[in-house]
Amino acid sequence: MKKLVIKKGIYKYQLQIDKIKYCLGFNFVEKYQFKSMLFEYFYNSKLSEYSKENIGEVCLEINENKIKNRDVSFYYVDHNYSIDIDLKLNNKSLISAYLEMLLLDEQYIDTINSINILFEAFASELDDNLITSKFITYTPKQF
Repeated sequence: MKKLVIKKGIYKYQLQIDKIKYCLGFNFVEKYQFKSMLFEYFYNSKLSEYSKENIGEVCLEINENKIKNRDVSFYYVDHNYSIDIDLKLNNKSLISAYLEMLLLDEQYIDTINSINILFEAFASELDDNLITSKFITYTPKQF
């Protein structure tokens, strides 16, 4: 278990977390404040000068080590989540984000380069047969 500390101004929350954390209960105001602080931190919300000076910015620590928002993958699943819609792999899909993260691994670079070479060979063969074609070079994000 890891200790998560998130603080902003007079608000400070300490939680024991592992891979997943569920926040349940009737303390809606505190949960909303906690959620707002997480969103502000991970989604780079723009703060006004007044807010920065008087309230402060959100600080997030795991095991007393400050972390940056790009070092952690943060996914929010709300009560309206539908796996049927998520399987369509749109830009906000959790499955799409997970697959993109997997394809960025170095072990798949050779496979992606091989696919690009095959597409180029296929395009040149089509060009020889009087059909004009144009294939783009794919990146892991485009897969």
